Amino acid sequence: MSDSPSPELKALARRAAVHEASVGFGAAGQGAAFGAVEKLRVPLSKLIGPAGFSALLTRAIALGGKDVPWLLSLQVNADGSLEGLEAYPNGGAVARGEVVVMNQLVLLLETFIGPELALGLLRDAWPTMDPKTGKGKDL
Repeated sequence: MSDSPSPELKALARRAAVHEASVGFGAAGQGAAFGAVEKLRVPLSKLIGPAGFSALLTRAIALGGKDVPWLLSLQVNADGSLEGLEAYPNGGAVARGEVVVMNQLVLLLETFIGPELALGLLRDAWPTMDPKTGKGKDL
């Protein structure tokens, strides 16, 4: 297993995280933090169930915690929602943490279901995003 998703998936995951932070998407109480992860929660929970998504996110956070140690203080609930983000003000550290977690999520998806299906899931979540430019109607 490589340490990074394929370039196209990595770029799409990063652009999605940056976009969601800029538009303020997120679960109640989370503000804009981790909006891209939250946006993936519904389609992935339909595919692998809430417990499967929770396990996948827990693993992504554990892997990402090697690069961004504060991620390890986050708690993943049974439904895949996150607790503990309120302790971190939205800013560069949180944005970097989300990009790291998104990269790990995408890497895990790429490993388990392959790059084509992983890319399809990201494209379903952000249907108008051009993976090369990050531009689109909703971006």
